[in-house]
This record gives sequence, C-alpha cells and structure tokens, in this order.
Amino acid sequence: MKKIRTFSFIAVMAISFILLLGCGDQVSKDLENYIENQMPALETAEENIINSFNSELNNKSSGDDALLKALNEEVIPCSDELIEAAKAVEPKTDELNQVHAIYIDAMTSQNQGFKKLAEAISNNSNAEMAKEANALLTKSDETCNTFVKELHKLADEHDYEIN
Repeated sequence: MKKIRTFSFIAVMAISFILLLGCGDQVSKDLENYIENQMPALETAEENIINSFNSELNNKSSGDDALLKALNEEVIPCSDELIEAAKAVEPKTDELNQVHAIYIDAMTSQNQGFKKLAEAISNNSNAEMAKEANALLTKSDETCNTFVKELHKLADEHDYEIN
C-alpha cells in the first residue's frame, strides 16, 4: 500500500512538473513568434516615422510650415497606421499581452505628441501646446524604455534570449 502511495505521489509530481514546463514553454514560443514575426514590421514602421520626423525637425533650411506639412502628410498618418497594426498583434499569453500593452501605450503617447505639435504649429507656434507635445513625446520615450525592460525581463524569466 505504501508503494502505491509513493508511486501515486511521484506520478502526480511528474505530471505537475511536465505541465509547468509546458506553461513556460508557451511563453517562450509566444516570445519567439512576437519578436521574430510580429514586431519586425512594427519596428520598421516606427523607425521610418522617427526618421521622417527627425529629418524634418533637424532640417535647418525649412521652417515650421515644412514641419507641419511633414507631420500632417506623413508622420501622423503613418503613426496612426502603426497604432492600428500594433493593436492587431495579439500575443497568445497573458504575460506577453501585458508587455505588448506597454508598447501600444508608448506608440499612442508618441502619436498624441505628434498631433499636439502639429496643433501648436497651426496655432502660431503656441508655446504651451509645444510644451505639452514635448511632454507627450518624452512620456513615449520613457514608456518605450519600460516596454524594452519588461520584454527583456519576461524573456529572462522564460529562458528566451533576445538578440
């Protein structure tokens, strides 16, 4: 009778261990799919938006009108598309979903910052609106840094190496 109890205990422990490994595996698989398949297009779009914005912002020969045109015709529409694409990404695990929500928040703050800057320029370079735009863009940077930290933390917790 004691052998049966011991065997039952060992069997239950082995099954529990296998189930736990399967759960961790799911997050790792989800991370792999997210990083290798879902995020590259978003990262490329984000880089293009930032490059377009910085290019016009740093162009000393163009003025506010050129920046406003770039914001309204390129930066903001592309940023809107990026947010929609980011919202379409649906990680399979709750853990990664929580981290991805941080990314969406970062891109949303960035988008709001671009829109507020366009509004400031449209209102004769309204200084208060420009401050608000800067605060939103700073918040976006900070939130993006949080996203990267949380993504790396999750990867570390599940033995997934981010290159």
